[in-house]
Amino acid sequence: MLIPSSTRSILLPQAPPFARRRGFRCTIANLVAQIRGARDLNQPFGEDGLQPAVAAWHRQADQVAAQIDDALCSRLEELDRRSAELLGLANHRAASIAELGATLEHATATAIDERSVAASDNRRMMRATRATIETERTTLATAAKELRQLAETRQRLREAARDIADSWSSRCDELAAFHRRGFHFRAARAKVNSTPAAPQLPSHRHRYDWIDPTPPTTDPG
Repeated sequence: MLIPSSTRSILLPQAPPFARRRGFRCTIANLVAQIRGARDLNQPFGEDGLQPAVAAWHRQADQVAAQIDDALCSRLEELDRRSAELLGLANHRAASIAELGATLEHATATAIDERSVAASDNRRMMRATRATIETERTTLATAAKELRQLAETRQRLREAARDIADSWSSRCDELAAFHRRGFHFRAARAKVNSTPAAPQLPSHRHRYDWIDPTPPTTDPG
């Protein structure tokens, strides 16, 4: 049976913990898996190349992956909401800058007697408009910076989810390898022609889009 550790991802603490990969409990689990493999000598292989015990470990790892996906989606939804807010703010600020720029351009092009009160008012208005444009640009730049940070956070969260899931897949593969080792040992001793031929041992991999789409090749059984 796959065993959780006490270590959780710092970036994704709501997700399940990493799988336990080392320690006395894992050593015992490895031994039990090997003994189970010897006892499963005559157990059938499914279409996926898995015997029932190994298939159960795969299902357990799949269930953990589903929980990881739920935690990741929850965090990504938060980021998406904030991104939508920032995009709305950025669009509003960009429109404001364009409008103020048009006002400033019109004021610059307007012919007014420089010694008149109207000219003095126009200069004050132009100074205020330039200051407002600068403020809007600063706000726009801040929003753009946060959007970039959100994109980076999104990528780090996906990587964190992949790391957790990989720990469970790797542990599943380890147990399956011990199970297959027991199977081969018992088959070699039994020397029974009716023993089913063992197919290549499939590696466990999840099928979520945050998992590396190019998993490593499977090891021979």
